[in-house]
Amino acid sequence: MTYLPPFTFGSLVTPDSGRQDKVEIQISGWKVIADDLETMHGVFYNLGASQPANEGQRQRAEAGDTHGWIFRTTLPPENASFVKMKIRREPLRFGNARTGDAREITKPLIAGSCNWQVRQATGGLEGEGTLDLSINPTRFVRHRPIPEELPHELLERTPLPLAPYSEAAYDSEDNWLPQSGRLQSYAKPSRWRGHLGRYLKAIENAFSNELAQSCESNIARTTHAGPRYNLGTVETYWEWLSDDPLKVVYDLQPLFNSYTRRKRTARIYENVDSEIVREHDLVILNAEISPGETLKIYAKTNQRIRMELMHRLTGRNNFRFPRERENGNSTRPSTRHIFDSRSGLLTFLDKMREHSAEIINEFLAYCGERAALPLAHASGYYLLSRITDTARDFPTAISIISRLVNNGSIAAGQSDEKTKAVLQALTVSGVLERRKRGLIYEVTEWYRHALRALQLHGSHSLLEHRRRRRNVSGG
Repeated sequence: MTYLPPFTFGSLVTPDSGRQDKVEIQISGWKVIADDLETMHGVFYNLGASQPANEGQRQRAEAGDTHGWIFRTTLPPENASFVKMKIRREPLRFGNARTGDAREITKPLIAGSCNWQVRQATGGLEGEGTLDLSINPTRFVRHRPIPEELPHELLERTPLPLAPYSEAAYDSEDNWLPQSGRLQSYAKPSRWRGHLGRYLKAIENAFSNELAQSCESNIARTTHAGPRYNLGTVETYWEWLSDDPLKVVYDLQPLFNSYTRRKRTARIYENVDSEIVREHDLVILNAEISPGETLKIYAKTNQRIRMELMHRLTGRNNFRFPRERENGNSTRPSTRHIFDSRSGLLTFLDKMREHSAEIINEFLAYCGERAALPLAHASGYYLLSRITDTARDFPTAISIISRLVNNGSIAAGQSDEKTKAVLQALTVSGVLERRKRGLIYEVTEWYRHALRALQLHGSHSLLEHRRRRRNVSGG
């Protein structure tokens, strides 16, 4: 069963169906108070994840009383007032595979660093920590769709091997949600804001727990006045199904270039796996359509197209909401990107989704007005392949195809049990649909162009024409 809509210019997106991909954010509010520099450096060192070298170190690390699991081990330089601790990007491995006690802690579902400013304070030193993060809500939901205990809540799952001919990303990244019924149910629009809140809460709790443990080991104190969020960039996206997403994006270039008003680029990656790409290079359409606002269109997988808006909220030429007119007055909505509460941040992200949906719908309408042919529809050969793959029986597939080409629909009451089962399977997969009354099956909107092409150019009509001529001449 498919959960993404087919790509059409006529279908509008809704704000609540938009999802966030990469988000750059700073979270601050943590402090460490130590008597001297040695103690402060000990806190930073124990926050790092150490790779145990012997059995004794392994036991202490597994007990969780020596090192953390989020950051790389950091040895701060002497008298350093600024310390940068990078989040680890490699798994931690414990034990020995030969003895059967090997264990692995996967990578965290965050990237970036924790930056510490160390200064003199009354009675000692004070370190103020800020998490400078690149997070990805889509990856978080893919790996951890339901709540779990820390540290598992914030760790990658070991990837499962893909089945042959299944959906796969062209860039080999896992920042997309497979069309699993269970996963799509967890990720539905009504639950997305809850996943964002859970993700942020897991990050804050994990860091607070690690910091408190490290301070306890080094006889230091930690305080947390409450998180403060500084949002840097946000990527909001929507996705559609396509039987040939590479070609659709390639064909969209002229419309994309005519729509964008500022910097426009079409980056072509010629070294993509030829077995996946087949006929077309992987084209990524990318253009800044207003200061701090970039529209990007590309084939995310071999079965889906992604459109996303990236908004840069900090620095020069940052994004600002367009002016709105009400009662003759012109006002500009606030683009304030610093928040003292998680709810304030989530409300702003909802507002960004609303604006992004307006831009995507504007682009789709622009293309729909100017496109000569419906790029959205499946081709005739794709319709044939879907029917034959589902039937797994050539005579049954030919029977269904012939009846569709001849009549435009199929009456299930006149079919045998095997054909009825195939018709039902094609309905579940989105190829066919039933009329409201009766057992009449027709192709769905996405496949009507394909069926029309077969009716106009297929060999069946030529055979019918020859048969009628032989009958006339024989009479």
